[in-house]
Amino acid sequence: TYWLMEKVLRQINLARGWPSLENLRRVAPLVQKWSAASLQAACESDEAAGSLFGYCSTCPVVQRDFEISLKDFMSRNGYGSRDKVDRLSITLTPGGSYAIDVCTRQAIVDLGKRDVALVESPTYYLADRIFGEHNLEVVGVDSDECGLVPESLEDMLIRLKNEGKTVQILYTIPGHHNPTSCTLSDERRKRIVELSQKYDFYIIADEVYQSLSFQDHEFPPSLATLDKRVFSVSSFSKIISPGMRLGWISTEAQVTVGKGVFESGGNISSYTAAMIHPGLESREIDKHLSIIRSDLYLRAKTLYTALQQALGDKGKLFSFAEPQGAREIDKHLSIIRSDLYLRAKTLYTALQQALGRLNLPDVLISY
Repeated sequence: TYWLMEKVLRQINLARGWPSLENLRRVAPLVQKWSAASLQAACESDEAAGSLFGYCSTCPVVQRDFEISLKDFMSRNGYGSRDKVDRLSITLTPGGSYAIDVCTRQAIVDLGKRDVALVESPTYYLADRIFGEHNLEVVGVDSDECGLVPESLEDMLIRLKNEGKTVQILYTIPGHHNPTSCTLSDERRKRIVELSQKYDFYIIADEVYQSLSFQDHEFPPSLATLDKRVFSVSSFSKIISPGMRLGWISTEAQVTVGKGVFESGGNISSYTAAMIHPGLESREIDKHLSIIRSDLYLRAKTLYTALQQALGDKGKLFSFAEPQGAREIDKHLSIIRSDLYLRAKTLYTALQQALGRLNLPDVLISY
């Protein structure tokens, strides 16, 4: 059993954005060091002990010191200049997925219950489940090689309006999109925000890959810095580890959903935030992030080279480009998946037609 589990854990599954076991092992001594610092402070100070172990709705580590350190980190790692980041309010959450749910509920509170959640087509494959739990119809909007197409978005908004349907939110992954890897240009970002103002809906920007650019080129700042209708969702899952369950919402608006829970039980992620806080203050997280970027780049480069060597002579069937960020290689894998799907669909249809003529009811075929 142990051998089988180890073999499963060692598999490289390109369908999931899971961190490597090697990178998780790198995290362990860092978290051990940061945790020891927080625990030592708690042993020496009543205030620190209350912040770490008490009801922390007014915890200075979470509400003041941690937010300052987090904004410092954001301004150094692709979210925008410090003056832009300072305009954003921060709400900590137990991970990015929970943050998406909170933002959806906030849109319902502010705008009233509506009918539709718009998403890029394709999009993160589990997002529709979150929106479906709020009884929102998930509708895809066309994307191209540069990301979400604003003209297609407006066409869809007009079509839905004519059908008598109202739009609650647009869910987008503006940087290093999962799975296409596209990054929206400044021009498209501004146009999408303008459409949210014109047609009165909120934007949830899933920006968990914001700090994972491989190259030192200028990266568009967080979409939340453009307008108060945008709620940016980020997480330490891709930076430290998904097991830490610490994410955050940044927005120029106010997040009021869950306030009753916070007031009753204290901040949801105060202990985890206290564990990570020393790493933010010392900037050791930045050093670790640099290692993660280098490791991801080497892995993407290796895969890119292997694909190029194996499939580069297949004419126009496949295309390749140098990886620029955490999800870049997925663009080319999606092309391969599309081709394999079309081949499988063609074979399935042919088998269905052939076996149907033979009248063999016991034969089951699927794809």
